[in-house]
Amino acid sequence: MWALQWSCGDLLVTGGFQLVVVAFSGSVALLADTLHNFGDAATALLLWVAFILARQTPTERFTYGLGGLEDLASLIIVLIMALSALVAGAGLASEFHAGELSHHCRSHNLVVSPQASAASGGSSR
Repeated sequence: MWALQWSCGDLLVTGGFQLVVVAFSGSVALLADTLHNFGDAATALLLWVAFILARQTPTERFTYGLGGLEDLASLIIVLIMALSALVAGAGLASEFHAGELSHHCRSHNLVVSPQASAASGGSSR
């Protein structure tokens, strides 16, 4: 339990500092990392609440207690991760299809395989 508390607290504090730096620098990469940290803190908070509720003693209504909330919280976290991966993949596919990714790689002297460059409509150089 203490690991979740420390993790959640550290992620929120780090995200807060990052927001200040993003406000001054305008760094999109740091903003993405900040949002990632806040997302991690949200999932840690969700799990923390589930663990606290699972400790409740059984009642007349919930004769086995609320232990199933841990499983539900875990499922929600997995769904959040899957949705995040789908959104990131869709954004990457959109940039790749539009040729923006290939152009970005060439403008920063990054190596792009000939197949990836040809698929995006660019040259292999």
